[in-house]
Amino acid sequence: MATIVESLAAAGVRQVRLLDAENGLLLGRRQAARLPWGGRVRNIVVSRSRGSNFDAFKSVAVDDLASLIVDVLHAGVDPASLREAGRVKQRLLEVAAHLDEEPKTLPRLRQAVRFALTGQPPAGASYTPDEETRLLDYHNVDVRNRRDLADSLDRLADDLSTLAAFGPAAGK
Repeated sequence: MATIVESLAAAGVRQVRLLDAENGLLLGRRQAARLPWGGRVRNIVVSRSRGSNFDAFKSVAVDDLASLIVDVLHAGVDPASLREAGRVKQRLLEVAAHLDEEPKTLPRLRQAVRFALTGQPPAGASYTPDEETRLLDYHNVDVRNRRDLADSLDRLADDLSTLAAFGPAAGK
């Protein structure tokens, strides 16, 4: 990790944030002190069990949010992985199109995917009457009649729940 940060410093980067999902330091203080720059390294721990004060999915446009989610979930570069990533992004944007509220956050999108899949609003979720109608119509017209769509949304709902476990409210 120190080598990567040193390369970034040599390229002129003045600030680096490391998201550490392993609950430890990726770059120790001694290593950071030896870096040939006046910049800083901030190590942010993102923990499933302890939660986090950092939200990588916060306040972005829905297209950017969908792209970020797909990048996290589908990192492969082979043709099959790229096709699947495209399908997942398409599903996310289809569901997001039924929501009025901006910004469309990861928790809200996760709840909307679950609603579209089951035809029932998840506990604690709130929707406008128009959103409820659109999501219910999507469920009744599209999801119930297409097994491939239902399976895709089911996998997506599970993946979004996994991502949500690393969010700011996790472990609290």
